[in-house]
Amino acid sequence: MFNIDLNAYRVVDLSYEVVPNDDPFGDRPFLTKKGLLADGSEKDIIVETHNHVGTHVEAASHFIPGGKSLDDYPVMHYMGRCVLWPFLFPGDTPEISAADIEVGLGDILNSGDIVICRNDAPLPRSQMDKWPYFTHEVAEWLAERKVRMLGAQGVRFGPDLQQCRRFEGHLMANEVMLIERLGHLNQLEKRESFLIALPFLEGFIMFYLNPSYMSALITTVPGLVMLFMAMILMTGGGLWLRQIVNIDY
Repeated sequence: MFNIDLNAYRVVDLSYEVVPNDDPFGDRPFLTKKGLLADGSEKDIIVETHNHVGTHVEAASHFIPGGKSLDDYPVMHYMGRCVLWPFLFPGDTPEISAADIEVGLGDILNSGDIVICRNDAPLPRSQMDKWPYFTHEVAEWLAERKVRMLGAQGVRFGPDLQQCRRFEGHLMANEVMLIERLGHLNQLEKRESFLIALPFLEGFIMFYLNPSYMSALITTVPGLVMLFMAMILMTGGGLWLRQIVNIDY
């Protein structure tokens, strides 16, 4: 264990806020509706949602039958050194090659890094068909360098759906995860950072970086009571959901 002065670092949230009944992308609904009793009082809330709402990570099982799912990886796989490639590609030069990304990242990329590519001159989503796109050789370049995860903003994974699926399939087959629907990338100011891709790990990270900050949870009676009650509630909630929810794929 060691202490790090967290005041010396900036924390940037790269996720989109999910707002019920508001679908900014037009294809990822998260809908809620109040269920009412006969007298008009509130009974419950009915939730209808896409399973890819908001910022999320995709593993091989999403594309490849029998491929690894998110829980097949150790938790440490979802955090690590992250390198940023901010690029400028106007609409009249749409193709991004392996040579381009080599120039952008070749000097700092290490095996096992997380890569984020940010288009600093993006067209609006309504003109996505004019966004620059990666060639398949970029997928091969990333896989050969054993990149852990890839996130991108303002860039496509191919000129058409077939090429996009080929690009994604190659990455997944080589255990490169995808981080989709990233937000606030304009707040990244440095080429190197540390990325945590699982929110529930925040408490463990805080324990690791600054044990004294979180020690009250395990060294005081109120803290232990809180942990005990949290485990009971999470276990009970999980068992309850298993009884009432049946997800059809």
